[in-house]
Amino acid sequence: GIEMLRRCEGIVPHRKQSTVRYHLARTLNEVGYFLVNLKRGEEAMKVLGESIDLKRLGYAQAGSMAMTVGEMGQALELVGRFQEALRCNEQALEETQQLAASGHATAEGDVHVHLIDRARLLLRIGNLQEAERLVNDALPHVRDSRGVYRDKAQEVLKEIADCRTAARD
Repeated sequence: GIEMLRRCEGIVPHRKQSTVRYHLARTLNEVGYFLVNLKRGEEAMKVLGESIDLKRLGYAQAGSMAMTVGEMGQALELVGRFQEALRCNEQALEETQQLAASGHATAEGDVHVHLIDRARLLLRIGNLQEAERLVNDALPHVRDSRGVYRDKAQEVLKEIADCRTAARD
């Protein structure tokens, strides 16, 4: 799909190129999402970076940049770049909170997704207490369409419990 969109970009009339670029940005984001889920962080970072570049040029819907930057944070986490991942997460969370405050319905639910991602990152750097608080605050608000984040939240809680058990032993 990505290669087809790249070819189309070069042959469609100028007035249609923005539509092609918009679809390319979305497709790159989707591929990045799947690469993150496949634990292929380096590859995900490459396609997500390209999606971010296109979205910065305006080929995006409201809120989609935040989700792509959030995905980039997850890719950075996979390669052990936790501080950069936290910065991406903060950027994604701030943008999503601003959209939610303006009444953007999808963004209201996505705030909790970013909080769960933040909890995962905080767990990686050893901040168990804050990670647990964030997960417990966010978990009841995760929409059904974002069920994978419920699973991620449960994984965080299990890891925290395992760490506490290991610390007592």
